[in-house]
Amino acid sequence: MDDSYIYPQLLWLKEYERSLQNKTLKPVFVQWVATKQCNFSCGYCGTGSGAASGDELSTKEIIDAIDGLAKLGCKFFSVTGGEPLMRPDIFEVLNHARSKKIKVSLVTNGYLTTAFMQELKKLHLHAVSVSIDGLKERHDRNRGKTGSYEKCLEALQIYRKMGVNVVQACTIVLKNNIGDIPGLVKDVFANGCTRYRLQLLIPEGRAKKVKTPDAVVEKALRIILNARRQGFRVFAADTFGYMGESEKQLRGYDFFCGCGWWTFTIMHNGNIMGCPVIDLPGYSEGNIRKTDIADIWQDNFERFRKGFIEDLPADCKQCSYVNICRGGCWAQRVNKGKFCYLKAAKRVLKQAR
Repeated sequence: MDDSYIYPQLLWLKEYERSLQNKTLKPVFVQWVATKQCNFSCGYCGTGSGAASGDELSTKEIIDAIDGLAKLGCKFFSVTGGEPLMRPDIFEVLNHARSKKIKVSLVTNGYLTTAFMQELKKLHLHAVSVSIDGLKERHDRNRGKTGSYEKCLEALQIYRKMGVNVVQACTIVLKNNIGDIPGLVKDVFANGCTRYRLQLLIPEGRAKKVKTPDAVVEKALRIILNARRQGFRVFAADTFGYMGESEKQLRGYDFFCGCGWWTFTIMHNGNIMGCPVIDLPGYSEGNIRKTDIADIWQDNFERFRKGFIEDLPADCKQCSYVNICRGGCWAQRVNKGKFCYLKAAKRVLKQAR
């Protein structure tokens, strides 16, 4: 590590700590898992979605939460699921967020986009992320529904024509779809995508039994590197963890786990999770049905804000990047998944020279 370089992560952390102490820390980006209901039942779904649960937040409960977020200084509100477009009040809720001057975004499987085109157009979405997990044959098989691939590409086109600022495609890297990803890069950008994210599986929900071999992960990193060198805005998601000097070539931004510092997630049942990709009740920071959302934000999240180094494995504690990386992807770590691909990233770059 170059000691003469001031890493932005360290500067951010100092500023967050100062803001926390002054009670001015803001949850800039908040995600809401709107529903567990989904029109698909993928075998690698981290949330185990399919049927709606019986304890989902009411319209009033989530609108009250949004009012609280506005007071806290939230700037971006993203809805995911399940499939959020299956929730009957989703447009009422998102329009309320917009009325509070909060930018709204959507994470969707794309299948229902055409059915709600007029409502979506009126939302003036800031960003949308369409999940696509293979080329036509494999994606349709993974999703269990013929025609779902075409729906994804059509959704990208629709959102682009609507003028959505960020139209993102997102792929979960799997052993069975890694060979499709170079073709996906071409397809998604040809159909209106502005950026393409590759994400590693989090071993929870139905994904607990799904394994992603290290060789597949390295292949994904090579694909990202090649695509970026060709000018495509493809990047490795935070689930890959911190990758040192390889960040610029493989991600394009500086990795920093903002869980509990600038982001958190409201689960379908009101539980607050620091991490946006985790659904483990034992890690809840509180529930908005019992505690004011402002109090949860100010008083909790100690697992992210204090003493993180003590929880890391011995080899992590000895790493020169530990204060920058801060343990990599927290969700991977607590789920006993692999959370450090620093060496793999270095190998990929070295081989590509």
